[in-house]
Amino acid sequence: VETLSIERRQALFTSSLPAAAWAALLPSLGKELAGQRVSTVAVALTALFALWQGVQAWRDRSWLGFTRASFNIIMFYLLITCLWFQSWYAVWPLGLAALLPPGHAARLAALFGYVALAKPLFFEPLWLWQRPLPPKEWRELRLGPALMALPILYALAVLVNSRVRREKMESRELMETRET
Repeated sequence: VETLSIERRQALFTSSLPAAAWAALLPSLGKELAGQRVSTVAVALTALFALWQGVQAWRDRSWLGFTRASFNIIMFYLLITCLWFQSWYAVWPLGLAALLPPGHAARLAALFGYVALAKPLFFEPLWLWQRPLPPKEWRELRLGPALMALPILYALAVLVNSRVRREKMESRELMETRET
């Protein structure tokens, strides 16, 4: 149980948006308070997103509703709120994406997998840099978000595109009902 406790996780930050937030807050709050705040916000955001997706799955009674919500929760966690990101986490969304129809979920899972597996290609050359290495705070603030930028931007583009399509379809339906 200690391994999974929030207290233990408050000090573990790497290659993620929370790690960048932790590094940014470090000078003003200190290591312990910055870790506590970032991990608390990450847990709260994950819980709220999971609840929202649960409601979406409840409303969508199709057999894909639960799978789609599960995929969205996993991707949200991995892209936005995961404190300690490791490359092998890329396997998690692939199983769910395989259950969904071909489309953005499969593309996002594949893109995320490629980026996550490329992590060593980004981070390992640091060992070849001149000594001393840049401080951990510098590395986390820059390299973690840079690594995840591509899948996050893709997910945002899909979200915006689907919202625009939905609005166009709704306005088209509204125009058709006015004409009849």
